[in-house]
Amino acid sequence: MSDPYRVDPIDCGCTDCLVGVSVSLASVSRQQVADLLNGALENATMRRLGIAVSYVLQSDEEFPSLRPERIRVQVLPYDDESEEDLPSWELDPYQLHGLPVNG
Repeated sequence: MSDPYRVDPIDCGCTDCLVGVSVSLASVSRQQVADLLNGALENATMRRLGIAVSYVLQSDEEFPSLRPERIRVQVLPYDDESEEDLPSWELDPYQLHGLPVNG
């Protein structure tokens, strides 16, 4: 089995997902989500992803010098869906190299 090159929709059960050429959004790993955001995996999810970045500000720090503490990626719901039923992932900031969230 080769590494996937694409992330498919949540409920996908296509042959590519079965043989490992792609992976469904429902079973994607944290590293694969980071690879998707970094552009290393093709995005065929047909979904919007929300990205929340959390910072911790100490009294002796200024915002421009901060690095993110936590990154949460959430599949955004359609009108007839509940957010609680959709996948989300907590990423380490180092996984998103080169993206603006890293300062």
